[in-house]
Amino acid sequence: MVIPVPFGFSLKSIYPIPGKSYVGLVFALEFPEDGRRPARGNQLYLHKYDMLMTVKAANAACTTVFHPSRAGSEGRILTDPQGSLRAFEIAIVESCLDAPKVIEDLYEGTLDPVVWNRTILAIADSVRASGAMLFAFNPSSQAVLRDENHRVDPQVVKDYARYWTFEDFRLRYLFAQPTGQPTTEVSMGVPLKGSRLYHEFLLPVDLPHFLPVWLHKSKEKMVCLSLQGSNRRGPFDVADLEVIRRILPHFARAFEIRDRLEAADVRASNFSNLLNTTTFGVIVLNAQKRILEANAAASSILMEGSGLRRGKDGVLVANHPGGDRIFKCGEGAAPQGTADALTHIKRDGKLPLSLLVLPIRAWRTSWMSGEPAWMLLVFDPERKLAVNQQLIMRDLNLSEREANVAVLLAEGFQINQIARHMHVTVHTVRSQLKSAFHKTGCHTQAQLVKRLLLSPGFATQT
Repeated sequence: MVIPVPFGFSLKSIYPIPGKSYVGLVFALEFPEDGRRPARGNQLYLHKYDMLMTVKAANAACTTVFHPSRAGSEGRILTDPQGSLRAFEIAIVESCLDAPKVIEDLYEGTLDPVVWNRTILAIADSVRASGAMLFAFNPSSQAVLRDENHRVDPQVVKDYARYWTFEDFRLRYLFAQPTGQPTTEVSMGVPLKGSRLYHEFLLPVDLPHFLPVWLHKSKEKMVCLSLQGSNRRGPFDVADLEVIRRILPHFARAFEIRDRLEAADVRASNFSNLLNTTTFGVIVLNAQKRILEANAAASSILMEGSGLRRGKDGVLVANHPGGDRIFKCGEGAAPQGTADALTHIKRDGKLPLSLLVLPIRAWRTSWMSGEPAWMLLVFDPERKLAVNQQLIMRDLNLSEREANVAVLLAEGFQINQIARHMHVTVHTVRSQLKSAFHKTGCHTQAQLVKRLLLSPGFATQT
């Protein structure tokens, strides 16, 4: 370890601190008897150190513990306002945490959950924590909205979220702490040891001590990183807080990046799930005709391989001769031979597929990924519709039998076919159809079919 010696000091000793991942450095400074001071006067500057533990005044009978404080670019400052002290013995604690490696892994962990977990455990180990947890709280109810566990018994986390979060009075003290400032139960003055939470939960699971820090605070959600300490480890102290402060800005930034990536993934997943409920196929292609996305209906058509299929390297292939003409179009133009970007793909023994080809205008070019260039809407006239009959009943106030008749009519069945399908007479079908007309305000079968096709029951698949 390279040890820069503060100006005017001499290195007195280096010693390990039992049970800590720190190295203690003791420096001594003797002032001349004539009272002359270093050029800084009564301010003693400590450069390049993260933690200051104790300062012993040689001509005093007490030891003063200085809480670390920053002084801009100058580093740590000790002051002797009275100018009366003649000698200092300064103990500085330097963490053994490999900060550059941890910072590098934090940003790598935004894309790799294995590295993210490993890095959080490295941070926990640097202060001898048993594990770490990320919590998202509802600030009004104290309900846990989400948690992320790193080396804490999953059952403990589950029990805390289910039974104890509403009784955790530590949160009242913690809510008052600013974002980005790590703290402990000692520094917050939490009266923990006489509480039910302490004796019935924290002690039995051997996690009585914690070092929390808010990463985000809003009216709707508050996110906390909490390092958990065992009874044997003891309370976290000032030196532990300094270790966390050292990497906290990077942790907070990496956490924000990870959250943004996850939010984008959630939005994309939600949109994909929504497309999967449509009755027609949606295929997104890049300029090389490679399939980037396909919803459930389109995937079914591609898997069937009749008309359209997924070729080598994920390229979309039209099976019949001349099918590739849908892609031979100029920038922003409709497929050749059409004026409205509508074309048909023939299929052996089946009705042709109808394709609506829409160009996608990229509002920004990505650095490395290929951009989507085309969106194909694929309509299969032989695809069986998955109708939500319960929604139709609720939307149009129809009985089960009336809705069944209306759905079969919309699917192309004739009256006599509906009767045979439902095992009833034609008269019964006409009676139920008449009742459906009355409830929907329709007067013809065509009007009823149109009403059904525009209802929620036909808008999505189940």
